[in-house]
Amino acid sequence: MGGIGKTTLVKDIYQSQELSAMFEKRSCATIKHPFDLVELIGSLAVQLDEMSYRNKDMADVDRMKLGVKSSLAGLLAGKKYLIVLDDLSSTTEWDSIIKHFPIDETASRIIVTTRVESIGKYCSEKDGNIYMLKSLGDRDARDLFTKKVFIAYQCNVMISLL
Repeated sequence: MGGIGKTTLVKDIYQSQELSAMFEKRSCATIKHPFDLVELIGSLAVQLDEMSYRNKDMADVDRMKLGVKSSLAGLLAGKKYLIVLDDLSSTTEWDSIIKHFPIDETASRIIVTTRVESIGKYCSEKDGNIYMLKSLGDRDARDLFTKKVFIAYQCNVMISLL
C-alpha cells in the first residue's frame, strides 16, 4: 500500500547516528520506474565511493556509472554495508539487482521497501525479517504529524485539521 510511511520510516532509520556507526559503507536509492539498472547501481556506487566521484563533472560521473555495474561487488567485498532500496516493484528487479552484491559473512544488510508483500517475502531469507506497516488511524496520524512538524520546529501553535 502506498502512502503509509515506508519510505519515511526507512530513511529515518538509515540516517540515524547509531545505525550509521555500525556499517563501513551505506547507500540509499529509490528505484525509478521504468526500472533502470545502470542508473540504480550507479547511484549506489556514487554514494559508496564518493571520494572517487567528488571532484568529477556530471559527464564524468555518467561515464563512470556505466562502468560500475561490475565493480559494485568490489566496492563492498569484505565490508559491512547497509543498502536501502526504496520502492521495489517486482521480483525481476530484485533478481537483476542482487547479483551485483557480494556474498560474504559480514553481517551486511539490504533493506527493501515494497508495496507488495509477496515481493518482500521473495527478497528475504526468513519471514521474520519482514515488517508489514499498517495504516495509522486518524488520531495516530494527526498525533504523528503534530509531533514531527511542531516539535521539529519548536512551535507551540495549535491547529485544527479537517
